[in-house]
Amino acid sequence: MKKIYLISIASIILILLCLKIFFYHNTLNSNEKFQSRRLGNVIDLWYTGSITNNNKTLKELPTIDKINKDSLSRYLIKNLKVYQTLEKDNIKELYQEANNGCVTYYYKNIVKLVNNFSYNLVNILEEYDKIHNNVLYEQNFEDENHCVIHYRLGDVVTLGDVIDYKDIIKSMKELNVKFSVVEIMDGGKSHKSNPFHNFKSFLNVLDNHEMKESEKIYQDFYQTLKKSFPESKVIQSVKRKTDEDFYRMASAPILITGGGSYAATAAIGGKARIIRTPACKTLDFPSKGCMENLEIPKNSCDWKTYQYHML
Repeated sequence: MKKIYLISIASIILILLCLKIFFYHNTLNSNEKFQSRRLGNVIDLWYTGSITNNNKTLKELPTIDKINKDSLSRYLIKNLKVYQTLEKDNIKELYQEANNGCVTYYYKNIVKLVNNFSYNLVNILEEYDKIHNNVLYEQNFEDENHCVIHYRLGDVVTLGDVIDYKDIIKSMKELNVKFSVVEIMDGGKSHKSNPFHNFKSFLNVLDNHEMKESEKIYQDFYQTLKKSFPESKVIQSVKRKTDEDFYRMASAPILITGGGSYAATAAIGGKARIIRTPACKTLDFPSKGCMENLEIPKNSCDWKTYQYHML
């Protein structure tokens, strides 16, 4: 009798787990407009593929699955193009770097490519927006001192790659800017880790731990921002779709980010007069440590890195 009871319990747990995994994958396969998948990676591959015709990149780009037809990611995949090229030696170097993975994970590449990358990305962003009646760039900001923060959460909680938000606040205070608005974005709170990544990720499927923890960290950050900038209007950003959030970062007057290629490419293709990003050895995994602070030579922009600790 006890054996039958245990088997029944195990069966129920297995069914619930299968349902969770089903809904997880069903969410990834959403057909909503402007809902790109892996947009930062796609932009990286689009740029390197367009400039270098790198075989590895061109083979990888179309295989990124579950990208909605009406999304920026899909448009990029279908429209490899060059608006401004690089010198031959730089193309050759970029080709080699692309063989090693995403070029935007490393500042050594960003420093060399930022203005060419920015020119090409801004042009394709404008082109895509024009197709959609300019609705993506038509986002309102208070004034030039409106600060947008993209603080990466979601699956990075499980991966142990959440940057301490107190270091972000420190870097903001060092700007000596009287922010009219401080806006903290959603930061991918609902971005779930792959349940098959490791055992910890597998357990997360059962209790949504990373989503609960993401929300807690987010709210703590929000409350600390309110205390740190009492003269500014501190707001939680309206939940938008992936492409809309990307264009919001790219349009922001002041942009502060955590790690990841999504935020990095928005900084590269953005219009911000001030940008602050973490001084990661690799923006893919901030937990691998800091490097010395850098100034990124982007035209008409004050872009510097900041030192950080892990939460």
